[in-house]
Amino acid sequence: MAIVKLSSLEKKKISVYMVCLICAVFAWLFFALFNKTFKWQQRILVFKNLPLNKSFYPLQSDTVWIQVETNGWEAIFTRLHKQEKKLEVDLNLLGNKNYIVLSQYLTFNTDNYRRKKNIKVQPDTILFDFTKRKEKKIPVKLISVISYQKQYNQSACVELNPKMVTLIGPEIELNKINFWPTQLLKTSKTNVNISKNISLFKPFKNNISVYPSVVKVKIPVEEFTEKILDIPIKVTNNPNYYNVKLFPNKVSIKVLVPLSRFHKLSADDFEAKVDLNLWAIYHVDKLSVKVSNYATYTRIVQVEPHQINYIIKK
Repeated sequence: MAIVKLSSLEKKKISVYMVCLICAVFAWLFFALFNKTFKWQQRILVFKNLPLNKSFYPLQSDTVWIQVETNGWEAIFTRLHKQEKKLEVDLNLLGNKNYIVLSQYLTFNTDNYRRKKNIKVQPDTILFDFTKRKEKKIPVKLISVISYQKQYNQSACVELNPKMVTLIGPEIELNKINFWPTQLLKTSKTNVNISKNISLFKPFKNNISVYPSVVKVKIPVEEFTEKILDIPIKVTNNPNYYNVKLFPNKVSIKVLVPLSRFHKLSADDFEAKVDLNLWAIYHVDKLSVKVSNYATYTRIVQVEPHQINYIIKK
């Protein structure tokens, strides 16, 4: 391989060239990063010092666009320190007016970390429709996805404390709400009682408040076992009081029951029926048995037989 040999004069020229090139690059970066530019950024309106006896409807969107004066360095720090951009609006300044001029808030909402200067805001004026504030108590609804370990399941009613929450807001909005959901409670392979504090969903509008914001959830969980019971069959829809003989006159049911209720569960907690209309209208050969379960948190897994023979004496 040929090796290029440079004289001392040529080496000196190359060194001077490289120094000039590096200086030029740094000069370009300096002016590029410190040169002022104007950009539009989206901000979320956050209202503070809400009126105590009034509820409000912002008649525009809850987001606005703000033009800010910035430079290259600030743009870099903005990407490194991502924060939710907000514009705080103090409703104490409303007085008897029904509008707020947002430009008066720009100097108070400058980002101190990045030293951006807010220039313009669109829209500049937010209109409000004020109504009287109302209170309404509504039930809490648990939102859950729970899977249980084999042979385990929920064994009693869910306990929520408190069961009711208070909504405060405009009457027209509160009339649309009949319950308030919790955040999702999700568990898997559960085999013990569940006891957790669950946050409620945040209000979907600025003019609605929910108190409290957290509820305690208790879900009893037990091991289940099988129990077999014989249930006598009743005849329904027999207005003429025919003498009906059923063969057999009982059905055997297999039930899953919590261990704590195994000895308390009896045939009285269930009801087995056949409908005589099936014979009177459709002339069926066999009557289907329907079993009703009145025992809480037990589950029928098998009924034998499903259909029975019968003899009717008029």
